[in-house]
Amino acid sequence: MLNVFTGFSMDDDGHELMPHGTEDFPCVGYKEYHSDRPGGDFPWHWHNDFEVIICDSGGIRVKVPGASTLLGTGDACFINSSIMHYIIGEPEGTMRSIVAFPPLLFGSVDSVFATRYVMPVLRDGSIAMVTFRGDEPEERVAASCIDRAISVLEHEEFGYEFEVRGYLSRLLVEVLKREKSATPPPDSRLSTDAERIRKMCAYVESHLSEDVSVGDMARAAGIGERECLRCFKRTLDSTPSQYLLRRRMDLAAQLLTSGACASVAEAAQRVGVGSPSHFSKLFRREYRCTPSEYRTRMLADANRRAETRGETPVVGVDG
Repeated sequence: MLNVFTGFSMDDDGHELMPHGTEDFPCVGYKEYHSDRPGGDFPWHWHNDFEVIICDSGGIRVKVPGASTLLGTGDACFINSSIMHYIIGEPEGTMRSIVAFPPLLFGSVDSVFATRYVMPVLRDGSIAMVTFRGDEPEERVAASCIDRAISVLEHEEFGYEFEVRGYLSRLLVEVLKREKSATPPPDSRLSTDAERIRKMCAYVESHLSEDVSVGDMARAAGIGERECLRCFKRTLDSTPSQYLLRRRMDLAAQLLTSGACASVAEAAQRVGVGSPSHFSKLFRREYRCTPSEYRTRMLADANRRAETRGETPVVGVDG
């Protein structure tokens, strides 16, 4: 079964706190329809897991400090463990992904799988992200491994854990083969920017319902406002205010569809926008529909998925 991502929380270092999978099988698959979530879908964050992504349609842009790649239909990428990254959905973009904890692939840290293959990738200072183009014969094997691993996760037939592990293990071999063409981790200047972005984004996550100024964000990283603006431009190609707005609207979308808010007005208040009419205007700018329209559409999709799985339908909330 593939999950629909519903948002995440981060600690003060930008570390994603949500567990992926279970302790005995630390691996989970996701499917995302980015046409529903234009703009900055997943803010800068990192996790101890590695992540693999395949684009099914439209376009998906993946950024790491100092580099970005645009995935087209059939393209895929590998994001290494502990690397800061940011995923932006192009219009009508859809993607599937797997987030997995590395020990899934090797078991004992003394095994040949760990020492010869997995740990060299995780510890190699030259690999932050690797892109695989689906129309390139030499890169198609890796993209196919990701596609098949996700398909196996989606159906969860008997023995699927072995199959997922096998495909991801083969993928790691392909990553090692592509080491010379991999996107390296950022240099010292970009590493400094990434560290600052971690602190400022984490501050935003903790204060989304409050009045947040550029000065507040800058102080969280120990820098001045002008350097804060430059840092956001260099790293995210955005402004602090634009980032803050996107995160507020993403949180609002999550609140509207989770049942955490009884009305649109309450959602507006929860994300620090006092006027419901102004909130609706801001939300439409980001999501191309009103808050009520978005909630209706997403709840209808959730009900269809529940019905397909034989589960109890989600109950909509008026307001």
